[in-house]
Amino acid sequence: MKQKFTALTLLLSVFAFYAQAQTNCTGSATAAVNYACVGDTIQLNGMVSSAGNGIDCDGVDDYVNVSQKLNPGTDITLSAWINTTMVIPNRGDIITSLGPGAKGYSLNLNASTPKKVGFWVGDVGGGYLFSSTSVNDGNWHHIAATYNSATGMASIYVDGVLDASALRAGDLYSDTTMRIGDCGGFGCPGYEFDGKIDEVRIWSVARTQSEIQADMNKVVDPASAGLMAYYRFDEGTGTTTADLTGNGYDGDVSDVNAWDTPSMAPIYPDIFYWSANPDISDTTILSPMAILSSFPATYYLNYEDLTTGCTGSASVTIQEFDPVISANAPLIQCIPFSLTLDAGDGVSYLWSDGSTTQAISSLKTGYYDVTVTGATGCVKTTDSVYVRKIWPRGVKLADCNKYNYWLTDQISTNPSIGFEDFNWEFVNDSTNDTIYYTSLDETITLSDVTPALSPGATYSVRVRLLVDGEPGCWGYTCQIGILNSQGQGMNTIKLMPWHCNRTIVDLPKVKAQKITLVGGGGTAEAYEFNVYTDAACTNLLATVEKNNINRVLFFRDVAGMQTNTKYWFIVRGKIASQWSNYGDTCFVVTPASFTTNTIKLEANRCNQVLGPGAVKVTCEEAKEIVNPKASADAYAFSIYTDSLCTNLLDSVFKNNAFRTLRFNQVPLMQPSTKYWILCYGRINGQFTPLNTGDTCSIVTPSTIRTYSLAENVDLDAVAYPNPFDNSVSITYSSDEIDVAATLVVYDLTGREVYRNEKLMPGYEDTFGTKLNPGVYVAEIRQEEKTAKMKIVKSN
Repeated sequence: MKQKFTALTLLLSVFAFYAQAQTNCTGSATAAVNYACVGDTIQLNGMVSSAGNGIDCDGVDDYVNVSQKLNPGTDITLSAWINTTMVIPNRGDIITSLGPGAKGYSLNLNASTPKKVGFWVGDVGGGYLFSSTSVNDGNWHHIAATYNSATGMASIYVDGVLDASALRAGDLYSDTTMRIGDCGGFGCPGYEFDGKIDEVRIWSVARTQSEIQADMNKVVDPASAGLMAYYRFDEGTGTTTADLTGNGYDGDVSDVNAWDTPSMAPIYPDIFYWSANPDISDTTILSPMAILSSFPATYYLNYEDLTTGCTGSASVTIQEFDPVISANAPLIQCIPFSLTLDAGDGVSYLWSDGSTTQAISSLKTGYYDVTVTGATGCVKTTDSVYVRKIWPRGVKLADCNKYNYWLTDQISTNPSIGFEDFNWEFVNDSTNDTIYYTSLDETITLSDVTPALSPGATYSVRVRLLVDGEPGCWGYTCQIGILNSQGQGMNTIKLMPWHCNRTIVDLPKVKAQKITLVGGGGTAEAYEFNVYTDAACTNLLATVEKNNINRVLFFRDVAGMQTNTKYWFIVRGKIASQWSNYGDTCFVVTPASFTTNTIKLEANRCNQVLGPGAVKVTCEEAKEIVNPKASADAYAFSIYTDSLCTNLLDSVFKNNAFRTLRFNQVPLMQPSTKYWILCYGRINGQFTPLNTGDTCSIVTPSTIRTYSLAENVDLDAVAYPNPFDNSVSITYSSDEIDVAATLVVYDLTGREVYRNEKLMPGYEDTFGTKLNPGVYVAEIRQEEKTAKMKIVKSN
């Protein structure tokens, strides 16, 4: 015969599921401690369950309705497991069936005595019977209520113990529906229960206290004598729940979300016992007080429910108590040092440094072990571990990320007094070759490094200190550039290919190639041009330094330079305040004439904030240098939004001699805004946009006339429809009927979004399907004639 343990022997919980014909019981096993020593006695704890599922009422509209009239006769026993924290503004019904005249029965948490159990047996004169024990504490409680007509005694039992009793003249015949979790029958508004319910049983007999205690923690036989209806709610889903007795009192679940899966009600299998074997057929029973003789030690909790026929086994394994020191970081570290040693689970600790806590972190270099007392009282000492603080932390270069070192230069770390050696590491950024070099102090000469560093290369460099022959930690990584013997580490340069060894026809300048450091890391911030009159570069005409990154030399900047004359140019650049070697020579034959580059806005407009009456700016007169009598017959203006003249707002051509730009000619120009303006002129029929003069800044007046929908400067142009949804057509008329015009469309940032360079007078250009909704400016230019208009795309 297998031993049946009581609930006091096992610590029980609930995890099982039930499926109609059979309940799947389940369990788990634990021990008082997870680790022990040989000879220790350990308490084994089990958890087994046959509870299945239940219902969870929300206090609003969750209940089970039994439409078949359930009249028990003259005697009754109602019982259920409940779990609730319900604060009762009104009563909460657990099992109720009330007919006319309040006949019938009800088991509830009653509003008249909050938190207590109420029991009604149809005695209007006697009224409710109330328990003295509160049951809404969030724990599972078994409540049962009985009425014995022979004695007239009504009784309430809480957790199997008689809690209240009194005489009542019962009339249990309700002749109506019954509900679980709500009031069933007549006159029952707002009595919904808020909490969990399981194992509802309705008997047609008044059960004794011993009978209630015998069955409260287990599944009962649905065919038990006197059992009228039995609800386990193990469906766990759907809208119906079965009366397991087969008497037909099946219930309808009001809400598919009202299930409690799994239920935690304490319903246990009939048999459970400890064994050395997980096979339920093995009847060898072990004591729950295990005496350990070897490790690992595994024990099995076998269990069986005789009513449902389900079986199972759970196991627990106890390991040998063998403490080991663990660390949250490497045991050998650079300063700053961060390390914690942990001895693991135990009752008391004694470390080799005298510490008595489970973990220690204020560590010095040395060996550490710890003696640990386990939960069973056995004592063991761990193996020792070696902790080392590496000192000192590495240092960094005094000049970090510098790219203009000669091999004869010295580099230094930040001063570090009192350390005997410095260990240097050089990693070639191109080849990844690594060089290690040790010095006696913090300053070294690059040429002393062996193997030798490569001129023209860049290196990633870091330093660590050596103390008593022990290496410290690496410091911060810096980059350095080693200059080569030709150009101080810079790429040699010459003029651009289209300027080098060429005859310049229509340009006022030459431009140099960009100068960069060998290996990258820097670009020249200034350029110097040397101009010679002979191929040997011995007769220097002039040295011209342009301290900007434009790399441009205008002929006008070279004193004594003549037209139609051959010159030799050599260029160099300056990076990090050092000049490179000169690049290759190029010859240039200057053009037949120089147009002026010196024109700018007139003095009363240049670099001025313009008043509210200003409507225009005027540039100086442009003349040819070699022939001062030849003046420009037309002028152009370029307008920029930044001081570097790289963000072009608009370029406005005025093909007349008035040298004037009116603000209303520039659709995108804003009031009270700073702009930079360049002037240039047309001489001898030729415009040279590159031949610009000096820039001037202006701040526009506070009011600028808004550009009209179609304002034509020289041409008669029209856009329709305007505004437009999909596409727009633009056409124009001109007396130059055989000359094509260029149509360009800009958005409000000045970005070109459409161009047609072959639009003839009288023809239409239809476009716009690819444009985003917004405002645009369309400009038509036919030789020297222009027209501008604003067009708007709506959708």
